[in-house]
This record gives sequence, C-alpha cells and structure tokens, in this order.
Amino acid sequence: MRIHRALVPGLILAGLMAFPAQPAQAQKGDRNKLTIEEITEKDDITTALEAIRRLRSNWLRIRASGIAGSSADDRYSSGKPGLAVYVDDTRMPGGVDDLKAVRVEEIVEISFMSGNNALARYGNGHEYGAIFVKTKRGLP
Repeated sequence: MRIHRALVPGLILAGLMAFPAQPAQAQKGDRNKLTIEEITEKDDITTALEAIRRLRSNWLRIRASGIAGSSADDRYSSGKPGLAVYVDDTRMPGGVDDLKAVRVEEIVEISFMSGNNALARYGNGHEYGAIFVKTKRGLP
C-alpha cells in the first residue's frame, strides 16, 4: 500500500495529537533538575541541602582529576574551591553550606550544571559544577 506524499504531514500530526507530550513540570527524574513536587513527596526534607543529598546526591560528588569521588561538602568545609552555588542568580559565598539556610517552603526549583558546562558558560570558579536554586522570592 502506497501513501500519497500529501497525506504524510497530516498523518504525523494526527499521531502527535494522539500521544501528547507531558508538560515539563510533570516529568520526574530529570537528573539535572529537582522540582518542588519531587521534594515535597518526601515529608521530612526541610532544606535545599537535604533535598539534594536525598534526591540527587551525585550532584555533590566532585568530578575532577585527582579528587574524583570527593564530597563537595568536604571541599567547602576545608575552605577549598568546589561547587558554585547560586540562589536567585546570586552566587553564595558559603557554597554548599548556604543551601542549609534555604527552606523547602521557599524553593521553586533546583538545578545542576556539570563542571564542563558551568566552566564554559561562567568561567573560572565553576570547574566542579554549579547548583542553582530558584526561590519564590526570586520570582517576578
């Protein structure tokens, strides 16, 4: 059976309408994003740092030569560079430790950028990656 070329776009459109894509907010398991819906599914999470430790702990593992497998918490507590942390587009001087002060009630979304991507986009000081927290305070 041959399908006339003029019918192909209509068939593709009909197929797409039959199986609509999920909205971005509804998708779970994005390895570089944590939504408030995912975080609040766990009743006992109270801070951004707890959410990351429980739901995306791999974000806190530093992947750079010579320190693979180290914890970002350890690197910050020893005063060495580590993950860059931003809350509402402001870089936090305390890094990962500052995530302890961000309450779940304030969070809209948390996202992660790998070291290579963060270094390319933001430059030096981002070699180990970056965590971005968007809060309700930062919304227009």
